[in-house]
Amino acid sequence: MKTLQSFWIFLILTSLTYSQGQNYFFPPDTVFEYIYEAIPLDSNSNPVLSEMFYRSDLFFDIAEYEGKQANIFKSKEASTLDSLAIVPYSDSLYFHFDGTDGYKYFQVDPLLDFLVALDSMGLDPNFSFVDFFTSLEDWYSVYRFSAALNDEYTLISVDTMVSGINARIEFLGERFSDEIINTTHQGNINCKKFLNSLRVSVQIINWVPLLTIEDTVWVTPGENFWMVQENIPTLYVDLPLPGTDPFYIYGIKYNNPTIVSVEDNFDNVVLSEYSLEQNYPNPFNPSTTIKFHIPEVSSVTLKVYNSIGEEVAVLLNDKFLPGKYSIKWNADGINSGVYFYQLNANGFVETKKMILLK
Repeated sequence: MKTLQSFWIFLILTSLTYSQGQNYFFPPDTVFEYIYEAIPLDSNSNPVLSEMFYRSDLFFDIAEYEGKQANIFKSKEASTLDSLAIVPYSDSLYFHFDGTDGYKYFQVDPLLDFLVALDSMGLDPNFSFVDFFTSLEDWYSVYRFSAALNDEYTLISVDTMVSGINARIEFLGERFSDEIINTTHQGNINCKKFLNSLRVSVQIINWVPLLTIEDTVWVTPGENFWMVQENIPTLYVDLPLPGTDPFYIYGIKYNNPTIVSVEDNFDNVVLSEYSLEQNYPNPFNPSTTIKFHIPEVSSVTLKVYNSIGEEVAVLLNDKFLPGKYSIKWNADGINSGVYFYQLNANGFVETKKMILLK
């Protein structure tokens, strides 16, 4: 019972709060994959690095879905980058953007087997978990980019009765001040910050909150970006209800996104060799884009040097899946001149020249 309680609440929250942004904060085309480090959190919300795995989100298509023009993502997870490259995508996620609001479509399908199992337990013969959550399927404006700071808004507020107890389920949103997030692959990124909360209350005389699960998401403006970081802290739950034991809802953190161009990979074009492309634009001021290809899982470094061989910037230093990659270097604060960028991947080394002209 303890495990079921924890899993149920976590699934509901993650189904409602999957990361998204409005047009300005969303990728411009369906050619990008986002690979995140996924780090489980312990009972004190500390990261458990030994259990880290990876999540891939693929911007798959733009099509009509449930009455709205939807941006469709495919998602998958795996324990290593090697296995992430070969496992199939398992989930579909739907987003819609209208003005300054980012919508997410809540769907029961990912929860259906679990909800059927709950109904089969006979907790309340007059209550169907499947019917209740099916009634909530709809589009919800999870991210409101023009909302006042620190002003909580309500997305869902539904009263129901389970086993003779009046219960209220609320899903809430809130926008906070912008924050700068440091990432391994993309450097410092100025982000919009949102808090989504799932609150479960019961009515004694007044409504009394039993638990609140919080999910903080950072999204950012800029070409090819969407979610930069997500954090769901661990929650200790001790419900004042007969027959229930205290339990933890263990948290998770997604961060350090790697952005992959998949327009060729998704069409099953196999990359057979390493390559480093000429940066564009060149000359540039103050930013330029560097692209490279790798045919296999590789340890990659991408560094910038000045004309006398001094290291100016480390743009990448990590392991990457096979694919086409693109990274933007912003040279604010760097003097005009000739610079060299060097790719080193599994022993492959290539260097190209670029010109910063201010």
